[in-house]
Amino acid sequence: MCVWGRRIKNASRGAVKCNCREENISLSSSGIFCSIFFIFIFFGFKFFMLFNHMMDSITILLSLLAGASSATTAVELKDINLIITTDTHGWVASHSHSDNDPLLTANYGDVASFVSHVKDQAINSGRGDVFFVNNGDHVEGSGLSDATLYTSAKIHGAELFPIISQMPFDVLTIGNHDLYDDETVGFMVESGFIGNWDGHYLTSNTFSSNDHSRIGSPYIILEGEVKHQKVMFFGFLYHMKDSCGTITVTDPADEVKEDWFISALAEGKAQNVSAIVVMSHMDLVDDAVSVILKAIRALDPSIAVQFVTGHTHYRGFKKLDSRASTFEAGHYLDTVGLLTLDVPSTTAPEEEEIWFNYRYIDANKKTLMSSVGMGDDEASFDTSLGLAIAQSTDAAKTKLGLDEVLACVPKIYKYGVDVEDENSLYKLYMNEILPRGVNGEAETETETETETDYVHITSTGTLRYDLYEDFRYDDVFAIAPFANTFCFIDNVAGEEIDSLLKLLNVNVGVGEEAELPKFITSNYTSDGGSLKMFLNNYDQGVLVVNLAELRGVAVEEIVVVNWRADKGSDTFTDTTLVWKSGVSALFPC
Repeated sequence: MCVWGRRIKNASRGAVKCNCREENISLSSSGIFCSIFFIFIFFGFKFFMLFNHMMDSITILLSLLAGASSATTAVELKDINLIITTDTHGWVASHSHSDNDPLLTANYGDVASFVSHVKDQAINSGRGDVFFVNNGDHVEGSGLSDATLYTSAKIHGAELFPIISQMPFDVLTIGNHDLYDDETVGFMVESGFIGNWDGHYLTSNTFSSNDHSRIGSPYIILEGEVKHQKVMFFGFLYHMKDSCGTITVTDPADEVKEDWFISALAEGKAQNVSAIVVMSHMDLVDDAVSVILKAIRALDPSIAVQFVTGHTHYRGFKKLDSRASTFEAGHYLDTVGLLTLDVPSTTAPEEEEIWFNYRYIDANKKTLMSSVGMGDDEASFDTSLGLAIAQSTDAAKTKLGLDEVLACVPKIYKYGVDVEDENSLYKLYMNEILPRGVNGEAETETETETETDYVHITSTGTLRYDLYEDFRYDDVFAIAPFANTFCFIDNVAGEEIDSLLKLLNVNVGVGEEAELPKFITSNYTSDGGSLKMFLNNYDQGVLVVNLAELRGVAVEEIVVVNWRADKGSDTFTDTTLVWKSGVSALFPC
């Protein structure tokens, strides 16, 4: 494996791969007081400086806040309660591999049953109002969301969106992965998926490019079923600039200056809403969070404000001011988030602080059952709606053949480890999978290329999941969901590739979370003749620009040739299909 430059987080299509931004701080008792005292004095100053620095970061803030564990204690409700899923990416059928402890055995049907019991608990206790929300990114990540690309449907989500439509969400918003393909957006609109939510699907800054109309609603005010509190919801996406052509996403900083937003806040105030919830498909520390909060505070300094964030695939919480916070609840249905708060009385002073309680509940069915006080009573826990959703999910999986075992892999390959590690999935990808599926094989009878005439280069956002021993059809899409086509640039010298890697991987972040360089290549030799450099079309833009810079030529002078990119051809392949054929060939059962 050839890499250059510093190591960085594994960025995946605009989202940082990071399971949790909590740092578990524990102290081990040694029983030797004088040693502890000496260490404390000796390192006291450094620790004090480090602590003050880290207090500004979310990791320490998270570790110091209580109530953030996934313990199986019963749900405790407050005035307003949010149950949250985000960035599921089609993982609605539970996890089939042992990728978490406890095992992530809950499916969307189980989550629907859990929500029903929490709402019943709220009604029976009279304690508070419960809202079930989803923060977008439904597709690109599992067979249920992506296998239909290779059926007659030819789109993401043809089997998934009907399942999601059965879920009892009170509010949904849109994610960036829902907006990369015109066909996917067209299906969401034309099939009625968005419209059938009857105004509850919020897209505050996502518009149709044709007439600049929103594809969803800008906001909604909902009244709770128990205490009848009114809550205003917005639905913002980060300022996405690479959406498909039929969609335009505006900058939230511009949108909050518009008359509709100011009027919406005035309407909320007139209706005495108890809180504002901003569904925000963006990092919980995205600048847009602060911008939106500032715009709200300009018109209402004291109202409770909760940002439900996502996109960056971790668990995280941050207090923004005395009455506002931001909370993110994982990804791939590994977490059911719970955020609760009490609303100050109308006579409370404006400076009175709100305490936001939050929990990350592991998406394990027994954990969900215990959280609503049902122990192992599965029959009582399963609701008719939950069972119907689970049955729809199983039927779709069977229809698509997602449980078919394609290969028997001798060990687990991990996508987040060092590329030189023997268990590195990227090492396997670059030096085994790609050379078998995308290579110098002659396209015409006159070509005589050999395996030493080419090199592969890729960004490290290409892969998203580990390779397990029982490799199933579903895993093809979990590992490589993006279906990017391949292309090549001819006559690239080995020395140029050396320089290209240095240029691409320079000035990247470092730190404890650093794992992978931005770009890596398959094995090649720097000396000797020129190479055919294979890449995928997602990476094409940045690679062409940087290669042109190295050569001192215009971008237009870099010739890029598509390779087996015709979907109507028998030889078609892409970054997803190459896994299906490659792993099966490498590790037959």
